[in-house]
Amino acid sequence: MKDRQRILDIIRALRAKTVGNAATEAEAAAAAAKAAELLERYGIRADELEEAPKDEFVSEEFRSDQEVVSARLWRVANAIGKLTDTKNWTSHKTAMKSAVETFFGHEADVAIAIYLLEICARAMNSLSDQLLADMILLRPNVRRRRHIAFMDGLTDTLCRRINEITWARQKAIGKGLILRKMDIVEAAMKGTGVSLRYTRSGRDSLSHDTGYEAGVSAANDVSLNAGLAGAGVAPMLSDRSN
Repeated sequence: MKDRQRILDIIRALRAKTVGNAATEAEAAAAAAKAAELLERYGIRADELEEAPKDEFVSEEFRSDQEVVSARLWRVANAIGKLTDTKNWTSHKTAMKSAVETFFGHEADVAIAIYLLEICARAMNSLSDQLLADMILLRPNVRRRRHIAFMDGLTDTLCRRINEITWARQKAIGKGLILRKMDIVEAAMKGTGVSLRYTRSGRDSLSHDTGYEAGVSAANDVSLNAGLAGAGVAPMLSDRSN
């Protein structure tokens, strides 16, 4: 039941991506096509969608149980937040080793943001596990250095790819419209009493390690199109194919 409700939320989010809601005609068409595909695949009835409450501001959390992924996921979440016109932040909760990523914004936009973050986190988890298995015979210090470099290359490139989509979208619909929408989101967030504290986070660069380039290559092979099609921006991934 929970999985079906999630599919319903995604379809509603897709159907909310219209020209009237600041999407381009291409974005709206892509979102409508994806919604139709999901409707048919899961046998969703029209009345199930009509049960949805009116779009409102919501927040939703996501976290990865893998520490090496969790430590980098905030950067991917930041990129996704800019793409989906949502506010996002990272927090650490008691008894949890991994960080929690939170998105706040219009219900439809938050649903898409979580959907995209799940795609990226799943890829990061899988590629991390695969790399560790492949390096089982290496010395621990070499394995650790290469693993960190790989994850940095993977994260940097996922962020770059998402940012490229954001810039293309801003160019297509105008940055002013997006800024006005974010002003509304920020005003709504202030009304909730949530207060964010910004901190700077740095890291030692291992970009010279061969693992970094391997991470870059792996990130370029991650299929973001399924998720970005859901956000109605797949047509802007002109150098990718589904």
